[in-house]
Amino acid sequence: MASLLKRSLLRSPRIATALTPALRRSYAKTPILWQEKKEEAEISAGHGRSPAPVNPSVLISESEFDPDDHQGAAFEDTHPERDRTTVNEEGRPSVRPLRIPIQIQGKWVDDIQATQDALLIKQPGRREFSVLYHTLRDACKCSQCVDPSTKQRNFRTTDIPLDIQPRSIEINNKRMVVDWDRGMASGEKIHRSQYDIDHVKHGVFAPLLEVASSKRRWRKIWNRATIEEHVYWVDYEDFMQESEEFALALRSLAETGLIFVKNIPDSRAEVEKIATRLGPLRNTFYGPTWDVRNKPNAENVAYTNQFLNFHMDLMYMNEPPGFQLLHCLRNSCDGGESLFADAFHVARSMYHDRRPYWKALTRLDLTYEYNHADHFYSNTWPVFEQEFPLPREGLRRRLTRVNYSPPFQASITDRYKDHGEYALAVKALAYFAAKLEDPKNVFELKLEPGQCVIFENRRVVHARRAFNTAQGDRWLAGAYVDEDAVLSRVRTVIRNRAFRNIWNERDYSPMFPRTPNQARRNKDPENWMANVWRAEEEEEKS
Repeated sequence: MASLLKRSLLRSPRIATALTPALRRSYAKTPILWQEKKEEAEISAGHGRSPAPVNPSVLISESEFDPDDHQGAAFEDTHPERDRTTVNEEGRPSVRPLRIPIQIQGKWVDDIQATQDALLIKQPGRREFSVLYHTLRDACKCSQCVDPSTKQRNFRTTDIPLDIQPRSIEINNKRMVVDWDRGMASGEKIHRSQYDIDHVKHGVFAPLLEVASSKRRWRKIWNRATIEEHVYWVDYEDFMQESEEFALALRSLAETGLIFVKNIPDSRAEVEKIATRLGPLRNTFYGPTWDVRNKPNAENVAYTNQFLNFHMDLMYMNEPPGFQLLHCLRNSCDGGESLFADAFHVARSMYHDRRPYWKALTRLDLTYEYNHADHFYSNTWPVFEQEFPLPREGLRRRLTRVNYSPPFQASITDRYKDHGEYALAVKALAYFAAKLEDPKNVFELKLEPGQCVIFENRRVVHARRAFNTAQGDRWLAGAYVDEDAVLSRVRTVIRNRAFRNIWNERDYSPMFPRTPNQARRNKDPENWMANVWRAEEEEEKS
């Protein structure tokens, strides 16, 4: 009975991969299982429509899926006369030549080699890499594959035969034209795809560039000296129109995380108008917009006249807002200066100068909470949040967000078994706070009526000095906009302009040096930052 139960459990792909590590590795290579396809067909039939044709080259029959076979299930080969897709011991595509060699015509033929499973791309000064034919075919955006009106795909990845190969490749005028040896499972015999050769040669396709993840965004890090010289101010009238200044402001916001709008009319409603230029308002329990004013029995320290140290807003929520706006309506009292610091700059310096502290803050999870009569929010984040690297980046990880809000921090859950490890985390947190508050890193100004600051909430920390309401008034109107909405606006505004693509691979401010020259520059971060800004200005002039 136990043996029967075990065998039954192993028939479930999720349970099987959880129980047997070897099978987990095998299953990871399996695009789709017979059971899942059967369920999909049943669901489609249940909705009164015929199921879409299934590509037989990606199916595994029930008899082939043997839970005792830890070498992985076999694929049904619908083209036995061809070699199957193979992977070498290092997990890379086979570099064996095509059974029927093809001629690559046009320029750059020495940089591209057609092998059995992939194109091998050779780049001067860069490591050779490959683009699998299946992924290349999957990236096709012709009118047959992607509807010109809806911009949505007309096929599934699993419709493409796994052993698809090109019949011919021609490169002309920075376009690569590929004629494939067959089409989809629906019966299409051949197919022609076109690609931007620069995208192919750099190992990235249009989706990564045009609809790139916010996590891979190109950023300029800054300290007080660089931001004082280069902070972007845009006039209200220009910001409210589809002007060149508006586009430059959006690009600067995406790169530096901090811009200012000036000459705003004296109206409480203006903060909403400015915010909706970036995207829909993020509604919270504070409302779609809110006021920062001193009031008795305040439920938030921001509504007092006390000093408010560096923090980020709403870290206790599952999705903290991406960007924040603060429009100054009144600021006649003594004090009340606004302070900003680039947490990415401090994190980067810690990566190079205090690596143990950096590692400690990538592992330190802090819980933030908002606990009042009508609302109770709580969430936990690592101080330094990273993304998992792409395979071609090796083991490097990029910093994607910083999560830091001491005023709303809950008690630390003691998950540390070693007091030394805990002490290191606390010391790292103290060092991070001290570096944020270092005058060399703090940009300070007193907002005047008619000015609005827009900043990235999970990168730029903000603070406020204490103020005396007995001698004047201080009133700011605020709003939030989600990161996805802002970056969508950035993409649509700048993509047709002659601007450098902020999602490309020319990353002047990586958390990890990519070349020896970058590593040498990292030893002198102050001059390095100034050189980055100067290089950018020279590029814009040219």
